[in-house]
Amino acid sequence: MSQIPPSHRPFYISDLLTIFLLCLLIYLTPSFMRPIANPDEARYAEVAREMQVNEDYLNPKLNDVSYFDEAPLFLWAQASSIDTFGISRTSLRFPNVMFAIFGILITYHAARRVYGRRAGLISSAVLATSAFFYAFGNIATPDMALTVFTSAALFSFLAAYKEKESFVRRGLSFILFFIFSALALMSNGLEGIILPLSVILLFLCFTGPISFLKSLSKSDLFACILGFLAFCALALPWYILTNAPFLSESISNKQSEPWLFFALMPLGFLPWLVFLPRAIWNAAKEGWKKFKTENAESLFFIIWTIFVFSFFAFSKSKLVAYILPIYPAIAILVGSLIAKSWKMADNAKELYAERSIISFLGLIATASVMPIYFTLRVNSSFLYPESGLWLFALLAVIFLLGTGLIRIFLAKGFFKYSIVSTVLTMCFALFLFCPIAKHIQRASTEGFAKIIKTQRQNSERIILVNCTDEAQDLNLWMNEIASVCENNTIVSTNEKLSKVVKNEKVFIVASQYWVNNIYPQSGLELTELSSLGKLHLFTNKEKSDGGK
Repeated sequence: MSQIPPSHRPFYISDLLTIFLLCLLIYLTPSFMRPIANPDEARYAEVAREMQVNEDYLNPKLNDVSYFDEAPLFLWAQASSIDTFGISRTSLRFPNVMFAIFGILITYHAARRVYGRRAGLISSAVLATSAFFYAFGNIATPDMALTVFTSAALFSFLAAYKEKESFVRRGLSFILFFIFSALALMSNGLEGIILPLSVILLFLCFTGPISFLKSLSKSDLFACILGFLAFCALALPWYILTNAPFLSESISNKQSEPWLFFALMPLGFLPWLVFLPRAIWNAAKEGWKKFKTENAESLFFIIWTIFVFSFFAFSKSKLVAYILPIYPAIAILVGSLIAKSWKMADNAKELYAERSIISFLGLIATASVMPIYFTLRVNSSFLYPESGLWLFALLAVIFLLGTGLIRIFLAKGFFKYSIVSTVLTMCFALFLFCPIAKHIQRASTEGFAKIIKTQRQNSERIILVNCTDEAQDLNLWMNEIASVCENNTIVSTNEKLSKVVKNEKVFIVASQYWVNNIYPQSGLELTELSSLGKLHLFTNKEKSDGGK
């Protein structure tokens, strides 16, 4: 891989620091504005909380039951954040934000090494302002950790593949490939090594596996052995000690709507998606021979994108987050294309069609915001309709102003300024992700927890009635495990709910279904303290000692 030009080396650290601080501002600052989402964010956070409380980082538990559905690295990071900062919205999302920022930094580094400093800066900006990558940077699940470490492993291999001048750098790159592969395995199971190994094997099949094997020196083989030992030391002990499955539940059992998987890949990369076809065409247009030799890096990123997307597209499990690992690769393809055009005169016709499409998409986005708001409101999807109106109106204004700037710069032939305007527009728009998501995601029990703490006197029991998933975050905010009631029976003790309510004071969080269909016929005497969305908080009349 090409070396950093001497004239640009002094900017390397300052670039990394600038990218880090800007991403920290954009990604972490709004994280406190959105409650922890039920059930996914709350489930992982609860496992991390129980790890920290029990001081047992080897055997993860959810509601005091062993939980080996996910690999532990992300959970360890969350537990460490809880131990350091306590339990809060920001502390629970802090590790995920750091993973996302690390992914942006390594994308900058990889693009810079291959295509130069400008490509590195633009690629990092493209990735940071991709809607889907930003969203999952603020959703605390293991998917971002898998994406980042898988990408880091692939970037490390590419660095080793292209390094011809220094056997030290080449060997270090091989070692880093194994280390990052181990971290990917510890982030989300077997797919953490299936993805990078498959991409590399396909790439070598196209470019010549024999020539690559012949290029390996003794020092390269020694580095690979050291890397493999590091892989074993990092990845295997936890699986051996716990006998946990290598195949994560997230890849084997979970399913979302298939159409969502196919729709969100292009939608999630807007507005930068419009540059991707040109980037692929420019890489391959000079013929296969030059493509696999002189432009092998682009071939690598294209194979990476196609394989990862195809792997999950044809698998039984199609959670939308599984397409995340393609984003660093396509960000570099697009970033390198824009960087090449950047050097040309501002009035050049290069990428004129793509720039025009971006401005058109801006107009569509502006026109679509308020209809989306009213559609959601009519369908009762808003928890706070009034403040939601202002947020959606603000989003429409951001798109309108951004699109106006882009169109002005396009009319004057200022290519650079139109790209900068696109980046800034996306930054301001994405900053509203957490505030807007607060209004349309499932209700949180964070407010219920504050009420319970105010009225609770003697550690009265808290019971979740027919809403275990919907109210998963209550355990977080109460820092304890609530009792679960299903079919009018307390699961852990086999007691009847009616008997418990009759004999002791309790706090009950119940689902809308229970409130509408079961509670009216139950004969229970409860007082409703609060409600939000489809969740309700009740308590019963306080019992005297003689009432038991």
